[in-house]
Amino acid sequence: MTQLSTEKKMSCWLGDYNDTSSLLDAMCRQSIPWLEGEGKENDIIISSRIRLARNLKGFKYRSQATPKSFVSILKTVLDAVGQVSEFYGYVSLNLNTCTKSEKNFLLERRLISPGFAADTIPRGVVIAPGEKVSLMINEEDHIRIQSMAPSLNLNNAWEVIRTIDNKLSGILDYSFSEQFGYLTACPTNVGTGLRASVFVHLPALTIAGKIKQIFEEMGPSEVAIRGFYGEGSRVQGDIYQVSNQLTLGRVEKNIIKRMHLVAQNLVEKEREERENASVEHRAQIEDRVVRARAIVKAAKLIQSTELLQLLSDLRLGSSLELIDPVDYRLFNFLIITTQPAHLQQIFRKQMNSTERDRIRADYVRSQLPI
Repeated sequence: MTQLSTEKKMSCWLGDYNDTSSLLDAMCRQSIPWLEGEGKENDIIISSRIRLARNLKGFKYRSQATPKSFVSILKTVLDAVGQVSEFYGYVSLNLNTCTKSEKNFLLERRLISPGFAADTIPRGVVIAPGEKVSLMINEEDHIRIQSMAPSLNLNNAWEVIRTIDNKLSGILDYSFSEQFGYLTACPTNVGTGLRASVFVHLPALTIAGKIKQIFEEMGPSEVAIRGFYGEGSRVQGDIYQVSNQLTLGRVEKNIIKRMHLVAQNLVEKEREERENASVEHRAQIEDRVVRARAIVKAAKLIQSTELLQLLSDLRLGSSLELIDPVDYRLFNFLIITTQPAHLQQIFRKQMNSTERDRIRADYVRSQLPI
């Protein structure tokens, strides 16, 4: 295993690199597999994710842990990762030596969580080949493993992460109770430790003001609705992260089955509302789409949050054939690559907010065929 640092050459599935920045440059040149969704749900479901929370027996939870124990957890987990074939050629990054921009890049790419990016304790992230799996060490729990898949593919993400978790459990001694299941830092994760979520685009339901009602009907005790970057974040661009709320007393396959049904239900309701909206709210939607296209074509400055809404309107316009069709995968790609840290990495320079807004406007025009 080679741990990445700025002091020695690193090797991973992308090749050999001298520092973290050059590694991120290479990642920018690669496609993002979990954004490459095809199939009948890809106009609404952007991606699927399975996340597992695990802790190591014999180590205290982070609220009681010492810096020395955090380092021991890092070493223990990294040594285990090096023995799992699915991670061969992986990238290992020490978050404490990454710059703020580098951490934001990983956050924008959804490889780490907001709290993990902002933390200061000894911590690291492991990224498997192709970015389909990442593993955060010393997040809220000792280990947070996540598997990403395009469109509605929760079962695929589960099969990938289950294989990895089974192999790690044969090497690591997890905290586990015969009565309660996997023991975690937060009580809501006790049991399976599993979160199944979908990243879903719901503009028609949002415009119609039906989002709150729809989610209330699903049962707030069972389904959690979060924003663009998960817990504690705001909804942007009519994109919601929808996941299971409880894990105790549940079975993994049943959680995934339920969330799959929830996702399909959201797809059906969004499609139904799009049909209704084409009659009831057509003038409003047409106006939003026309305005979005005009702004993208002519604006000199576009902020990242503004662009997410513009992309949402154009994506809806493409779905309703109000503009020439645009590949949904391109919209997905732009959601990530137009974020601040990605723009700075793509254009290889630090920028102030005004410079980023200008570059973003030019970049989107060069990518969108509208």
